[in-house]
Amino acid sequence: MAMTGTLDGKPLSQGQQAQPGSPQLNGAQAAAPSQPASLAVVVTLPAEIDITNDARVEDELTSALGDGLSMLVADGTRTTFCASAGVSALMRAHHRAQVVRTQLRVAASPTVRRILDLTGADQVLDTYPSLADALAGRHT
Repeated sequence: MAMTGTLDGKPLSQGQQAQPGSPQLNGAQAAAPSQPASLAVVVTLPAEIDITNDARVEDELTSALGDGLSMLVADGTRTTFCASAGVSALMRAHHRAQVVRTQLRVAASPTVRRILDLTGADQVLDTYPSLADALAGRHT
């Protein structure tokens, strides 16, 4: 999984938003204390999420939560399979994000949106049909 939290190779600062296609940096999180804190981080989810990698997905999402982070986007737009273990990982990450006052948004492929709908997780998770919509906060 790759994380992006940069704009033109620099950490996002107050008022900036990550854009689709921004440079990707593995492990990019909130900026160093001497720099403004990042406001958004994108974690790209794997193509398939099941019991073999759900803990890794949850770890990636929760480790991205940092001081000053206002939004974490789980990019599942290329995820083609999500088992109940994956839904549980997203729900646990959502609850952890709430504790640290970070909004978790899930950009979900049609397949992931369907499983979130069937399980009722879409009633809790803030889901979007694309990464761009998730970053902009546009529910379409």
